[in-house]
Amino acid sequence: VGISYMGFGSLPVQLAYLGDLAAGLLALIIFRRLRMGVFMGMPWVKKSIYLAILVMIINVLSGIVGMVSPIWFLRGIRSVCRFYILYIGMIVYWDKMDVYQFFYFMIKLYPLNFAVVFIQWLLWPNNYDGIIGITGTWLTVYMILVVTYYAVMYLRGNEKIWKLAMVSILNFVTAAWGDQKGYYFMFIAAIGIVVLYERKTTKLFTIVIGGAIAIAIGLYIMSIWMPFSYNVLIGSGAIYQYGISTTGGYEISRFGAFNEINSLFFHDSILLNLFGYGLGACEVYSPFYNQYGNLHYTWFTHEWTFLETGYIGIIMLVIFFAWHLDVGAHAKKLIKNNYDGGLISICAAMALVSIITMIYFSLHRSYSGYFIYGVMALIPVLLKENVHEQEE
Repeated sequence: VGISYMGFGSLPVQLAYLGDLAAGLLALIIFRRLRMGVFMGMPWVKKSIYLAILVMIINVLSGIVGMVSPIWFLRGIRSVCRFYILYIGMIVYWDKMDVYQFFYFMIKLYPLNFAVVFIQWLLWPNNYDGIIGITGTWLTVYMILVVTYYAVMYLRGNEKIWKLAMVSILNFVTAAWGDQKGYYFMFIAAIGIVVLYERKTTKLFTIVIGGAIAIAIGLYIMSIWMPFSYNVLIGSGAIYQYGISTTGGYEISRFGAFNEINSLFFHDSILLNLFGYGLGACEVYSPFYNQYGNLHYTWFTHEWTFLETGYIGIIMLVIFFAWHLDVGAHAKKLIKNNYDGGLISICAAMALVSIITMIYFSLHRSYSGYFIYGVMALIPVLLKENVHEQEE
């Protein structure tokens, strides 16, 4: 339902709430059956669950302290907590085969997704926001997942380099058609994590050189279809100017969001800067949104989060994703399985990418959040499963 709705918009929006209903039912099951004792000998897995619970508690407390209207407070809880519920549920109930099937589906989906992207480009070549494939708003992070998968599996001898090269080029073509400038930075970040996490071999050198060549090709493609975006990417200081721009619908700039929000709303209030207006206070169609929605703060996670939960909310969100870089590094020391170790590297790369997307999308507050939070859960799931196997 989520893929069809976000990709084509042909299904009633009410169907998208099935995911929320499922998350609510999952929460009841989890907190009824969860026994932390089942994770004995797995401190990193338990800490991951505790961290998710802590983030939810801090978000909820912000709404209580901010005395947010109950209706919008509940909407805020729904918007944020559903992803952490999914995250905990996957850790508790998923096993290794579920993880394998997830990646199998994501990889097999790629040709169909690109075919849809190509059709969308043919039909609406100038509608950049309409180039979303089947995956919808999480197209960019999905492409990063796939190219990182092929990079890591090539390093580990499980995939051919021609597949990696093909996916890399097709991704940059898609990024050009959809004017996805952020893809370049996410690609560099993902490859950087791969370099850090994987064994230093000649193949790794090939990945670095090949990645640089892929970026050069991508920039050339961008220069043909999106010359303005190309100039933004390569111009001296152009990225910074683009990031502080308040034109083109960006009434609050990406890079200057915190200072601008403080100037417009918080007026140097220490309490508001720390805790914001409270969870749910700035939800879509809330009184605040009806008055200030034209600022388009809901376009970016960091702006929306800062307004509702202040610096504390921003810090906790970054900590949550950064935590998986640490857990991933620890898991790689324990996991002996070649394929599982590669999946850990992929998920760790996605953790860094998820932090970058905070200033690029509002994935962490939209239905696309199920994807990035679900990928984060795969690290403790694989760690849990491998620990079980070693005990047996």
